[in-house]
Amino acid sequence: MPTIQKRNNSYLISVSCGYDLTGKQIRRTMTYKPDSGMTQKQIEKELQRQAVLFEEACQNGSAPTDGRIKLADYVPIYLETAKKQLSPLVFERYTRMLEICIVPMLGHFKLKDIKPIHIQRFINALEERTTHFDGKPGKLSPSTIHRYYTMIQSVMHSAYKLGLIGSNPADGDRITLPKTDEEKTEIFNERELSALLQALEKEPLQFRLLIHMALNTGCRRGELAGLKWSDIDYNTGILTVSRSNYKLSADKEIKSKSLRQP
Repeated sequence: MPTIQKRNNSYLISVSCGYDLTGKQIRRTMTYKPDSGMTQKQIEKELQRQAVLFEEACQNGSAPTDGRIKLADYVPIYLETAKKQLSPLVFERYTRMLEICIVPMLGHFKLKDIKPIHIQRFINALEERTTHFDGKPGKLSPSTIHRYYTMIQSVMHSAYKLGLIGSNPADGDRITLPKTDEEKTEIFNERELSALLQALEKEPLQFRLLIHMALNTGCRRGELAGLKWSDIDYNTGILTVSRSNYKLSADKEIKSKSLRQP
């Protein structure tokens, strides 16, 4: 049975969740604050309902376990997991976005205290900025704001999956985002492609080869730079793309990452 304690204008609901390996009792708590204008009878009825719902949530594992951790303290945990799933360049970009924008603006909040209104205010603040985070003057584009939103949405979803919060306050159906223009991919037409190939004839062989391979295979720059002679099967004429070269901003050396799953 939940226990209820009155604390000034709120109530602390506590539920026993068994014992840990040392024999110490595990108790989980939540705070209920009645709305202004409620009668005492209404408060008691709603308080009992909240206590029952919280006990059920604790029993089925849907209640948050440690949402008291601040967002700034949770970010390293998020990045530790993300690093195993992302390419080094994407991971570097995610880390940078968190450091320069999300942690300074939302990092002081406890995970459990972040509500959709805080995410919406975060988005609104980005729309109102007149400088970029690198100091460059000008407003942030809607697509840039969408990228920052996707980042905070990913962080909060990770916390939700780990049971630290009961729901994701950054869910897309709760947040209003600026409209983005439909992005159009620019491609060479037949005349432009012909001009490019003609101009290539005056360039060194290595650059001619790289451009021809990019046009014919669709490989990215890092994938082209990561190719080795051993990737060519001269019997079948098949080229295998199995790695990509990259260079992080803090590194002096170019590194290579396998594209194949271990």
